[in-house]
Amino acid sequence: MSYDKERSQLFFDDLKKLRAWNASPSLSSDAMRGISNILFRWLFDKHPMLQDICNEAKLPLLLPVPSDKAAAYSSTVISLNPDFTYVLASTLEHAWAFAWHH
Repeated sequence: MSYDKERSQLFFDDLKKLRAWNASPSLSSDAMRGISNILFRWLFDKHPMLQDICNEAKLPLLLPVPSDKAAAYSSTVISLNPDFTYVLASTLEHAWAFAWHH
């Protein structure tokens, strides 16, 4: 997918919003929804924006690998039997692989 000027402007608009929210002392539910929408567009959309940017720049997109500390944290959370869990999927077709627990 070609990365056009409109998507480029959208990326910089999104980045400006994220920086403003990051600087805010608290976040409203509207802000949280906006952040969620941006991250979905950047990471999970049919044509993820970050992947398109990297493809256009001929750069690999590398996401952090979970550390031992992150794995220990996840294990602790799961041991508490939460009502809702979400595990970041390794493929887009499994991006919504979460489970409700009763």
